[in-house]
Formats: sequence, structure tokens, C-alpha cells
Amino acid sequence: MITVALTRDVFNAKAAQLKAEQGIVLTGDYGVVTKDGVTIKYGFNGSEFTGEVLDKPHLVTASYCESRMKKWLGVS
Repeated sequence: MITVALTRDVFNAKAAQLKAEQGIVLTGDYGVVTKDGVTIKYGFNGSEFTGEVLDKPHLVTASYCESRMKKWLGVS
């Protein structure tokens, strides 16, 4: 699970970017999204984003999925 501090504006911008670039739509501040066999539960409480890998292909590690989320959010 990852937790990243974000503002509302950054969360909204990242959600719009995700939709435009990957076709993934975040439906509100909390939800579950799936793409390419990876399912992630996400939440945004107004100042913090959390993401948790719920399911993934066998050969993909959860840490890889988490690193991709962090990269998308601009966190190293």
C-alpha cells in the first residue's frame, strides 16, 4: 500500500491525466480500478492519496505496481 500527500488540485489533475493517457476513470475520491489484470483500491481524503493492490497477474509483483503508482503521482 502507498500513501502520498496530495492537494485536491493535484489529485484532480492526475485523475484527468490518467483518463486521457490510460483510459482509466477514477469515479470520485474512493473506488476500485482495473486495467491489464491489475486491480487497485484507491482513496483520497482531501490531503492524502492511498493505493492498495488488490489483484495482479502472477508474474507481476505488488511492489512493481506500487512503484508505477508512485511514478504516476510524481513521487520517487
